[in-house]
Amino acid sequence: MKAILRNWIPLICILFSLIISCASNPHSSSRIPDWISYETINHVFPENEYLARTRSGVTPYAAQINADSELSAYFNQNIKSITQAEDNYLNKNNSTTSQKTLSRSITITSDSELIGLRHTDSYFSKKENLYYICAYINRNEAWNLIEPKLKIFTTNFENTKISCKNESEPFNRVILQNRILKEADDFYKLYYLAYCLSPDNTKNYSHIDTQLQKLSQENFNLKNTIKLQIITNSNTSDQIKIKTEELLTKEGFVISQTKTSYLATINTNIIAEKTNEIYSVYPQFQISITKSDGTALANYSKQLNKISSYTKETAERLAINKLTTDLDNNLINNLLYKQWSE
Repeated sequence: MKAILRNWIPLICILFSLIISCASNPHSSSRIPDWISYETINHVFPENEYLARTRSGVTPYAAQINADSELSAYFNQNIKSITQAEDNYLNKNNSTTSQKTLSRSITITSDSELIGLRHTDSYFSKKENLYYICAYINRNEAWNLIEPKLKIFTTNFENTKISCKNESEPFNRVILQNRILKEADDFYKLYYLAYCLSPDNTKNYSHIDTQLQKLSQENFNLKNTIKLQIITNSNTSDQIKIKTEELLTKEGFVISQTKTSYLATINTNIIAEKTNEIYSVYPQFQISITKSDGTALANYSKQLNKISSYTKETAERLAINKLTTDLDNNLINNLLYKQWSE
């Protein structure tokens, strides 16, 4: 008997190794997971508990990317439908008044923005020679991750609202309001993600959306009452002055050619100096907003990298172009909008 067992042991080991090998080989899986088919995906991921989308790819990674994209598309379409319906309602009920509504054009562009995102193991279909993966989000788990962030925004929002109410200086009140509005995009991204996942829970934060829209209108109206006189030094080109006026006007302020309660003083350096037959300049820009009595309210300054050329005109023209581009990208955000932590 012992001799017989000794003869069978090597065969048993080989069979066991084959079983383990087949079980670990994705190409050998015989059972098709329920989550592959739209007809049976709810068996694994019930709609009331999960959002789930399955996609295929030539590799597991490609399948995962495609599944994530499908889930992002679901959110984007739903968010677009929700915001359009709300905007239509606002426009219908305010058709006789001029309104400045806060933009809520939210788009999910990365899987990192899909809070609570998970994936199944890949399944390989020998028939199609493709891998399948399901991307899914547990609604309750995602809500538990999102709600603390909504609470933080709500707390900061309420505290800043109190500061706005207590601030009597109009320009300072604009800055405080801007601190809230600067965070609005992040709030809305979380808010509408949460709305798609758990509408009933998200309704507890709908009043923040309403108040943000009201604040945006108040902010716009307040800026329209603030008149700024632009003052420049002798080195400031007309192009720099015009660009600054354009940006401040677009933001909602009124530009005055006569003395007002608020001054915007611009200092620039675009004068190129000659060294060893090369003209060089470090373009500089500074703007300070003050009250007519000299009280400082806001400022922004920037020095750009050195610009060189064989001619003075070219160096200074390039300096003006560089400063203009920087103003487009940075002036308003750095001059008028601050983080809550700043």
